[in-house]
Amino acid sequence: MKGNLERGFAFCGANVFRVNEIVSVRELMDSLQREFDEPSALSARAYKLSSTVIG
Repeated sequence: MKGNLERGFAFCGANVFRVNEIVSVRELMDSLQREFDEPSALSARAYKLSSTVIG
């Protein structure tokens, strides 16, 4: 981890207890993208299945 917490500042709010880990912005954005893509892929598969069954 980069930075100097002994000479710098680290701010936290009332929800700090919810933090499990500190991740980089890249890791966060990759995780959000995967979570966004996952339901889209599931919806597409469900649509294909329902089209096959109904049509």
